[in-house]
Amino acid sequence: MKRIDTLYQTAYRIAFQCLRVCWFVTRPRHHGALVLICHEGALLLLRNSYHPLWSLPGGGVEPGECARAAAVREIREELGVNVAVTDLRDVAEITLPFRHRTDRVTLFAWHAAARPVLSIDNREVVDAQWFTAEEALRLRLVPHLAHYLANGRSDDGDVERDGWREGDISVRHADVESISTRAVNQAAHV
Repeated sequence: MKRIDTLYQTAYRIAFQCLRVCWFVTRPRHHGALVLICHEGALLLLRNSYHPLWSLPGGGVEPGECARAAAVREIREELGVNVAVTDLRDVAEITLPFRHRTDRVTLFAWHAAARPVLSIDNREVVDAQWFTAEEALRLRLVPHLAHYLANGRSDDGDVERDGWREGDISVRHADVESISTRAVNQAAHV
């Protein structure tokens, strides 16, 4: 089984590098959905086999799919955890350039009443661990997550409304109170 997992991991790495070449040429816009999964002051992060950065569970929004449904699907595929669409709370939309494409990420939060039992495939997802916000900020994070944990909601209310500001980071928040470094540990109470 370990050899098969290694073959899959290698295939993911090669495919990801090929995608990066395509993105360099085409400069696409990508819409993804990520979920802050919180339990007792900890945040669940994962690492994929094809790059070394820690991220949140989630992935691309497929054509005809809403971001919330994509988030639920990705949590099930990546972690083997079933979450109801109604359990997800809107947090923010973050747009920034990343690896030769413009990523718009819809960020949700799920406050798990109990720590979920995880089932990762060790092919696409190779690690999943719980961290406090302070611990997470010391890790190598994908830019969307690093930006959000470091900055959270802007106090001046001057946020991008359409979520597509070319060549710049923009954040559009769905509500007044959102999760930041100061608030991740209290996320269950938000």
